[in-house]
Amino acid sequence: MESTSYFNTLAFILTTILYAVAMKPALKLETIEDDNKYLEYKSNNLMYLGAYFILVTLVQFSINSSIITSACGGSAKENFGAAGMLTFIPWIFIFGILIMVLITFPGFKTVFADVIGYYLVATKANDILTELLVDSRVQPNMESLPADQKVKVQSAADAIIKIMGNNAVLINKIQPENFNNYWNTLIPLMKPGMDKNSEIKGRLFELVVKRDFVGEVMWYVYTGVLLTFLVGLKIASRGCNSSPETMAENLQRFKQEQAMDTKSATQ
Repeated sequence: MESTSYFNTLAFILTTILYAVAMKPALKLETIEDDNKYLEYKSNNLMYLGAYFILVTLVQFSINSSIITSACGGSAKENFGAAGMLTFIPWIFIFGILIMVLITFPGFKTVFADVIGYYLVATKANDILTELLVDSRVQPNMESLPADQKVKVQSAADAIIKIMGNNAVLINKIQPENFNNYWNTLIPLMKPGMDKNSEIKGRLFELVVKRDFVGEVMWYVYTGVLLTFLVGLKIASRGCNSSPETMAENLQRFKQEQAMDTKSATQ
């Protein structure tokens, strides 16, 4: 059973990697700033997500069918029913419902996005937000300085805040859907001219998308791995419900193997 579960799990993880690397459409800043492009993106995203779900289910069905056929004998067609029951019911009613929940309530992604996703983007997020935002502890003291000294003090303050502070926690409040609203909220806290800086805005958006997608994929991995082990346990404990013809074939094969073992032992 363990080898069965591990094989199913490996196949599921490889399928998920394929989805993350090659199938998932990339979300860009210019896309969310254009309503028509954003609607087109969401449509394409749903299409590829549906293709991923179908691919996962079919791969798991093929593996389970092969395992049952190998263990119980008979043709693949004879074991389709058992493999279908053991595959389609849990994957549709658990994994399929999970996908629908994440589409309807994207806030559930934060369970993993706020921990694993944050860990992956925290360093870059801290750098970007330190570059972007005014620090209230430093800025009032800079107003009376000459222009050339302001630049030096600001550079030193940014370096210290980057090391000692943690602006990155702000990114846990930002999602792709609310990015523009959150950006507008932060404008009064930005350094002069930064609200017009499309380059830094794009870099921050990329981190927001990456953190959000990590949360989504981790839900798929967590649920999918659990399902592969549950289905593997069910396959191992169900026994074989073979037809009379298959039972006769298995008996004949067993007799032949016994005869060969006996012949080998006497030589």
